[in-house]
Amino acid sequence: MPKMLTVYSLRRELESDPEGLKQIQQVSLDRKMNWAGFSTRLGLYGSEEWWRNVETGVIPKAKYEGLITETYYAGMDSDRQHNSFRMKTDDGQYFSWSMVPENSSYKGLYRPGHRAEIVTIFQELKRCTSDGAPEIVERPLEIRLSTKPIVGAV
Repeated sequence: MPKMLTVYSLRRELESDPEGLKQIQQVSLDRKMNWAGFSTRLGLYGSEEWWRNVETGVIPKAKYEGLITETYYAGMDSDRQHNSFRMKTDDGQYFSWSMVPENSSYKGLYRPGHRAEIVTIFQELKRCTSDGAPEIVERPLEIRLSTKPIVGAV
């Protein structure tokens, strides 16, 4: 098994930016701003209750594992540098995601041939769809990449 490095952790991100977390929580609690923020139905985002619901699966998760096949530019950034990647999962599906490194030195690990393990959560927003159900966004919980490419991959 290749050596894997955690290049992104939502828990570490929230712990390193308590002021940002506080702002998200305030917007989520503000009933007048029903178009912004996260639903508090399964706990206030980033709270102990919320983390417990993530860990126990009350807040749904998905896991994607496989090999990075390409990197590419997506979006409207003016620098037009590669900021996204596509991977072929172990079960033969394709999955694309943004490069989310906690540390800019980790961005170099997003390369074809490197193994990726991504755990995401499905977070409810306060905003609802036309049928009244809460909108749901898939967000990264943790991203791990191999420190070296897998021999014979891609």
